[in-house]
Amino acid sequence: MDLRHRYLELLLKLGRNVDAARVANRLLAISPQDPTGLRVRALAKYLQWSAGRTFATKELEKDVRTALKTHPNDAALL
Repeated sequence: MDLRHRYLELLLKLGRNVDAARVANRLLAISPQDPTGLRVRALAKYLQWSAGRTFATKELEKDVRTALKTHPNDAALL
């Protein structure tokens, strides 16, 4: 999983938020509680939302809250 985690983080850093969310969803289908997958999915969706893409706010909020459970001190999620 380490290579997938690095790939997710790289997609996020490159601003490829749609791809990051898609790959994170694939990882979470295999491992639903994967901390990196949860974090990247939440951040990727948030960054897409902040750029004007429409998301159900309850879904976005749920993803961020779930990610915060595994990364409670992550400033990007706060």
